[in-house]
Amino acid sequence: MSNEGEGRVRVELLGPLQVTVDGRLVAAGGPKLRAIAAVLGLAGGRVVSVDELLAAVWGEDLPATARNTLQYHVGVLRKTLAAQGAAGCLTTRDPGYSLSADTDVAEFKAHIAAGSRGAALGDHTTAAEQYAAALSLWRGNALADLWQFPFAEGRAVALESCRLTCAEAWSDAELALGRSEDLIAPLQDLIAENPTRERLWEQLMVALYRTGRQDAALSSYRTARKVLDDELGVQPSARLNRIHEAVLRQESWLWPERAEPTGGGAGHTVVPTRLATSEPQDAPPTLVAHGGQRIVLAGSPVVLGRQADCDLVLQDDQASRRHAQVEPGPHGFVLVDLGSTNGTLLNGQPIAGPASLKPGDRILVGDTVVRFIGAG
Repeated sequence: MSNEGEGRVRVELLGPLQVTVDGRLVAAGGPKLRAIAAVLGLAGGRVVSVDELLAAVWGEDLPATARNTLQYHVGVLRKTLAAQGAAGCLTTRDPGYSLSADTDVAEFKAHIAAGSRGAALGDHTTAAEQYAAALSLWRGNALADLWQFPFAEGRAVALESCRLTCAEAWSDAELALGRSEDLIAPLQDLIAENPTRERLWEQLMVALYRTGRQDAALSSYRTARKVLDDELGVQPSARLNRIHEAVLRQESWLWPERAEPTGGGAGHTVVPTRLATSEPQDAPPTLVAHGGQRIVLAGSPVVLGRQADCDLVLQDDQASRRHAQVEPGPHGFVLVDLGSTNGTLLNGQPIAGPASLKPGDRILVGDTVVRFIGAG
């Protein structure tokens, strides 16, 4: 969208704000200047009025100096872009300002549209590639460093909701291609962060069943039913119940109509997806099970297992009664296996002794994924 002969400006909003010119990162200044750049970028080139900018950044209770401060920040942004050869990209046009720039939000939506076209035509390979490309643009929560401004929360939640819908569509495409094994871990991560999202449970149950893990698929249904009751006071939908019955009866329709030949195209890695409001950036060290259970860690060990007196009780037949525990270590928290029958895996690798945990780590206890989030 940049003007001809000008440097190409790009505003990235799917994570902390970044502004680049011809691929070079530009110093975006303090919080208010960054917020102004974000509002202009989200506008997609249209003119944003001065009143709209004031409401977006300062809210209803405007200080007497707000208009002058806005004018000052716009001037600083214009000089910053001019120093990078993009002077004409930020223009003053009645009744406000316009920024000519590419955005990752527009690219995200274009990939989703292309994926949807592919899915509608039965081209699941294109659909999976386009949805994966959309998801790969995310660098964290949308507008992650701007939530204190009035405009940010609503826009961020809407973008995060689109992100989750995109992840579900990507999973549908991968399942249609018969690629189930590599899909299980991303789905478990998504469910840990969005435990009442029934579509994710449906996809996980199908993926588990197709990889020969009928018991795990049935266990996932039991967990989903409990979560929906505990969190929302509702029973599973007819669709989720239908998949449960199909797994019990081993019905043939659970398998894809056509599966991609072995070795024909690898699955895609998805950045774990969450709604913007689900996990504060300053979250304390926490264990999150894929049923939505959360345990905030402090000074005492936390035991994971099937037994009712465990701190994190897992409805998983493959978990031992007292399977593993997370306890304080010399530099944060460590994971310890408690002599379980099936062992404990950390990021896909079995642990033999105390293993240090860092944010984002995945603990596999039986068929249940528990994530470690927050400060390491």
